[in-house]
Amino acid sequence: MKRINNIIHFTRFLTKWIGMITIFVMMVIVTIAVILRGFSNPFTGQVEAVELLMLTLIMVGLSYTQSENAHIDIGLIVDKFPIRVQAVFDMIASVLMIAVCFIISFFNFEGFFSYVEIGYTSSVLSIPLFPFKLIVAIGMLLWGLEGLLKLIRSFLVFRKGENLSS
Repeated sequence: MKRINNIIHFTRFLTKWIGMITIFVMMVIVTIAVILRGFSNPFTGQVEAVELLMLTLIMVGLSYTQSENAHIDIGLIVDKFPIRVQAVFDMIASVLMIAVCFIISFFNFEGFFSYVEIGYTSSVLSIPLFPFKLIVAIGMLLWGLEGLLKLIRSFLVFRKGENLSS
């Protein structure tokens, strides 16, 4: 279990840095595009490049956000229940999230090979789209693995009847 946890922590560290680099590149592209637009010389494909980078940023950020427990959480009713009941709700939510993440990841891994074979590209810059299909698949897989860790933590909370320090 500790080895799996270390692997997931390493991928979280890696995706965090990929996300930071991606957002920096997006800032540079947007800044250059705004400056060039001021000189009546627009940056061709700027919107398309930012859209693809935004996809990358979101996909690498999902697992990190899950690990930090930073997704939006509204607990108007569930927070009033005892700790064990809250843990049951957390387990149900985690199982559903894991299922959705793994299904999306599976179909994107499957679609990756057809994107490579057919050779889909973006419309303006003709950037191959298969790496982004792979990024979606990996991002959803990592988010599902983070959800699996949360499921295990929720199970331990249910078993012990008290909150665990993360």
